Amino acid sequence: MMKSISIFSIALLLCFQSFAQQAAKVAHSDSITLTVSFNNPPTNITVEKAALRYNKDFAYSFILDDGLIDAYTAAFPLLNGGLVTGNNTIYPGYFYSDGCGNAIPFSAGLSWYSVNAAGNDLHVNTPSYVTWDQLKTMYNAGWTVLNHSYSHIANDTAIDYVYQINQNTAYVKAKSGIGLTHFVPPAGDQNYVIPAFANGMLSVTGNNSSYNGFPEGYRVDQAVDLNNFKLYKMLVSDANQNTGNIMQKIDSVAVRSINGLHYWWNDFTHHVGFTSSGASMLFPLFQFYMENVALQYGIAGADNIWMAPNQYIMEYLNVRDKSLVNYSLSDNELTINIDYSGVPDNMRVNALTLVLQADQDFCSVEADGLLQSLTFNGTGDNKLINLQWGDITTALKEVDKGAANLNGISIHPNPFSDKFYIDFRQAQPGNYDFELLDMVGKEVFSKTVNLAKGKSTIEFDLYDISLQPGLYILKTANGNKEFPSRKVVKVAK
Repeated sequence: MMKSISIFSIALLLCFQSFAQQAAKVAHSDSITLTVSFNNPPTNITVEKAALRYNKDFAYSFILDDGLIDAYTAAFPLLNGGLVTGNNTIYPGYFYSDGCGNAIPFSAGLSWYSVNAAGNDLHVNTPSYVTWDQLKTMYNAGWTVLNHSYSHIANDTAIDYVYQINQNTAYVKAKSGIGLTHFVPPAGDQNYVIPAFANGMLSVTGNNSSYNGFPEGYRVDQAVDLNNFKLYKMLVSDANQNTGNIMQKIDSVAVRSINGLHYWWNDFTHHVGFTSSGASMLFPLFQFYMENVALQYGIAGADNIWMAPNQYIMEYLNVRDKSLVNYSLSDNELTINIDYSGVPDNMRVNALTLVLQADQDFCSVEADGLLQSLTFNGTGDNKLINLQWGDITTALKEVDKGAANLNGISIHPNPFSDKFYIDFRQAQPGNYDFELLDMVGKEVFSKTVNLAKGKSTIEFDLYDISLQPGLYILKTANGNKEFPSRKVVKVAK
């Protein structure tokens, strides 16, 4: 009898241990632990979640409706950097920083419907619309896509709203692999709203005065109720705006985003090309607008804007409000635990910025958890840690997310004109392979360097290489170990 009990007890213990191990794995997958090393033990410290990503003062979103071709041929190269074919001009792109020395290009969202009234795919052999391959290029560069119904049918008593929403979701997924989780009612048809939320859409964005953010922007520095969230978007067009008044709204939002207040503003239009069209902007006005936003609030100006699609901003607010942050200090080592088990799992981006107030600088941040990127600024009054995890793009996935993080590598200057440098704080000895890719994945430069153990700096002199201004991806490998991809920005000389 005692033997039977002993065997049973052992079996029960093993089961309990197995269950505990599985539970630990589950818990670990929903948490991140950071270890921050200070140069000297701080005497006081606080860690807070930033109201907006990168600790920016205000957020700004822009939507291009209907998937029209000049979103790809004009807006995309203007914001990200590249050739605008309509005027045969190469633009360097417009950027803000992550607060840690890295430039991030402005990006926007596309509201997308797939077929015309006859059921024909508008994005195949239709020159006036973005193709599926072009859509994937923009998506992989960080732009987002919003569900705009399957055929843009609106304000008709015979509409099957559920079909229009779900069919577009399924069709876009099948054609591009992109999942749609945010909705824009075609022609402002409010009968789409309830079916949209009932069929998996996380937000509805429209030009409707009852929506959040009308008329002066939506305040986001306090907890946000994202349940059935409806966001106002304002139409910008040649009929309503000009070079004298187009900055009024965003200037107002920027002015009010001070002293702990943070606002979010959202614009939209249709065409941004070189042919006049209703409810649209000709390219010169669009270019004027984006350039002035960048000069005043981007990296060349106050650097206080987070210019990103509304999906990203809503997802950040979700992570900010539903994650729990705890921290403890031991000598010069700070441990931060982020529990994000309460964050929904149907988001494209999981990101969080932490703001640290301390009387000492920190020199390194190590992460225990599946991070896609980690950047930090451990000096001065604006100490930050930027985290991102989850699946942001297909083009920038790391081969082995657990093999390395960004802790030991920094790039400067970024943006660059002729050359940039990579600093390794604690390089392991061996050969390091570097590969620079453009946004369609074509290699434009490569080199191999043998590094000794310890701190190393590598120069990348691209003076003699004819690189167009724009965004590039730097890949780094040390044998079988692949480091996370980094974005570098080439600007005009």
